[in-house]
Amino acid sequence: MVDALTDAAIQQLNLGYNAEEDRLLLKIGLADDVEVPVWLTRRIVRSLWKLLHRDAAPAAAVSDIAPAPIYPTAAAQVMQAFAEEMRELTLAQQVSESLDMTGAYEERSQQLGDEPLLISVCRMITEQADKPTLELAAADGQTLHFSLSPELGMALGSMLQLATREAQWDLGFADGPLLIDQHVVPAVLH
Repeated sequence: MVDALTDAAIQQLNLGYNAEEDRLLLKIGLADDVEVPVWLTRRIVRSLWKLLHRDAAPAAAVSDIAPAPIYPTAAAQVMQAFAEEMRELTLAQQVSESLDMTGAYEERSQQLGDEPLLISVCRMITEQADKPTLELAAADGQTLHFSLSPELGMALGSMLQLATREAQWDLGFADGPLLIDQHVVPAVLH
């Protein structure tokens, strides 16, 4: 058992549904051979999903926003929506190609604490616009911080979609298109 964490890179994630607890168990495998297990409740999963899917681009300053024409043409609106969708699709494709979702999850030799942490609050900290940090605060006062790269966000989002389908939680986002093609992801989530 490990009592405290140092800075270490995330090597693997494993997310699964525990029917007895009616929670998702997220195991975070770190490079220093430590595993951080955390319980995610339905409420936390919903909050986490919203955080992962907020616009990644920083909000434009008021002076940067061009006045919209009073009567925008339908064609211009369609083209703008199409261009935005293509940018998102291209980013998702690039990120999903860089992820390895085929390897088996490797149990770590040490675990943080005796029991998984019960996460009670999650939030995104953006001290630097290009380096968001995911903060998971446990009910016992422990707090975890993870740098959230596009790859980690995409992997976590995809795993949440699949795990909430398995859990049959009616949160709405599991019914939409998968972030990563389901054929790439094996039945066991890593």
